[in-house]
Amino acid sequence: MKTIIINGSPKAAHGNTEVFITQFLKGMTNRCEVAYVAKTDRHQLARYIRSFDTVLFVMPLYIHAMPGIVMKLIECMESATGPGKSMGFLVQSGFMESAQSQYLERYLRAITKDLNYTYL
Repeated sequence: MKTIIINGSPKAAHGNTEVFITQFLKGMTNRCEVAYVAKTDRHQLARYIRSFDTVLFVMPLYIHAMPGIVMKLIECMESATGPGKSMGFLVQSGFMESAQSQYLERYLRAITKDLNYTYL
């Protein structure tokens, strides 16, 4: 199973999102690749993602919404072909209440289904 972690922070490797990814990777038993939306052409990255079985987006939450660079990448993605493709999201925010994340969570669940991935 091939896994890719997508860093969706506009700060790329210089923000809190990278801290989350680093800690997440410490617990991984399988090797996986990390790609940075802010450093990569979104069309190329969307094509590259198709070769992975599991895609994990890690990103900050900005007042009910994901960063624009992540939205643009998702808009470039094509539906998964064949079974066994999964997509998950690790969204971090500075908000104490989880209600801030509910709007985004509904969208992420829906877009995962639209792209023919299993929602993690």
